[in-house]
Amino acid sequence: MSLFPGNILVIDDQFNLCYKDEPQDVAQKVQRSNFLRLKSLFDNHGYFFSAITDTSDLGSLLQKMKHYQNVRLLVLDLDLDESGEVEEGDIAMVKAIILNAIKCFGYFFLAINSSYAEKWDDIKKEWIAELEEDRVKNHKELNFLNNYAVSFNKEIETIQEDLLKILSDKFSHELITQFECSLNKARDIALSPFMDVRTKTWDKFYNILKEDLDSKEHINLTLNSLLLGLLRQHVISSNYTPPPPPVEGEEVNHDLNKSIIKGFNFLYNTSGILESHPIWTGNIYEIPNEEKIKYLLVITPECDIAQVKGEGFTVLECIEFNEKTYPSNYVPKDYKDKEAPYLINKAGLNGSKEWKSMRDIKDFYAKNPGFYMLYYAGLADEHVVVNLRSVKTLQQIQFAKMKLILRVNEPIITDIMDRFSGIYNRKGLPRLTDKKFNFLERLGFGSAESVAEAVKKK
Repeated sequence: MSLFPGNILVIDDQFNLCYKDEPQDVAQKVQRSNFLRLKSLFDNHGYFFSAITDTSDLGSLLQKMKHYQNVRLLVLDLDLDESGEVEEGDIAMVKAIILNAIKCFGYFFLAINSSYAEKWDDIKKEWIAELEEDRVKNHKELNFLNNYAVSFNKEIETIQEDLLKILSDKFSHELITQFECSLNKARDIALSPFMDVRTKTWDKFYNILKEDLDSKEHINLTLNSLLLGLLRQHVISSNYTPPPPPVEGEEVNHDLNKSIIKGFNFLYNTSGILESHPIWTGNIYEIPNEEKIKYLLVITPECDIAQVKGEGFTVLECIEFNEKTYPSNYVPKDYKDKEAPYLINKAGLNGSKEWKSMRDIKDFYAKNPGFYMLYYAGLADEHVVVNLRSVKTLQQIQFAKMKLILRVNEPIITDIMDRFSGIYNRKGLPRLTDKKFNFLERLGFGSAESVAEAVKKK
């Protein structure tokens, strides 16, 4: 399987040397040999690559980069103005190119390929120091520079092996790149049998869906779900090399850990992806000017929404854990003679008629079957608790006054709906046996004491 899951982009004003006869100039000979090694690596492994050699105008270069998609390796020179030195203008261009690539390509590996590669360490060090001044704002750029950037001198002859190694030296690299490779392979295998240019089979299939579904958006969502289901079947056998067991005290990036939880659980509206979609199962909306019941979660089944069944949309109330609903400095005795914050009040008193302790309140929401925790789902990354017993119906016009925040992903939304169904469909039964009743006695095994004795003898 290919180690590179996408395309390779080379930005070097001298790359065309690999298509010319060997030059007399010693420096150009070194460059040409380097480019030939790179091109041989790409050609022999089937890696699709493109090269931008006109670096005379930065604005034009950045605009050209936007035309490339699925770039997973950027090979970048440091001397971009043919001066034979890495000057301030080159450094400014390199930074602009990298920032533009981060914005355009999502995730990728950067390979600085330069006769002055040793200067990259100084450039990166100074750049990181600048970005550290606002670490929160620049966290993505810092993560990239610290983990996805390497440098090679054009004189080394092992650049092929070194480039291949960077994709497999960390489990996270392998996981992401090899999953995408599996996805690319699945596309080739799964979708080719469904191409049809001679008949109207797919047209008929679309119109069958149209008979039951309300709008073009609903049909598109359904088609995409079906096609993604095909791909899923073909990546199910993908395997990854297991990482070594974690070591006590080993560093973990907590921001990345939070991003993983949020990314797998929710699709945020800040990306703009949800803007054009209709009201859909799993959508969470912010209620304007509300501090307690701050969000509503749509749990109407997708099929009912698509077929316009029922009158309105079923929603569950969601409460955010913030300083007003649950203060971080909460102490039960502080609220002995005054009203407790909302989430504390809702958890109720303990057996001694006192407000519950912080641990009891945590268990009340985390372990109580009537609630469902959504971590980092709030606007300020606060945790949100879904009240499975607080359900109501809203009309479509009422959503126009609310703001769409995110959509809860599968399988979380299905789990919430199953829990909700369990709450409302369960039948409570009275207990007819004593709490100390031993079912083994009933089966003829004798008393609890004799059973215990028999177990000891065995």
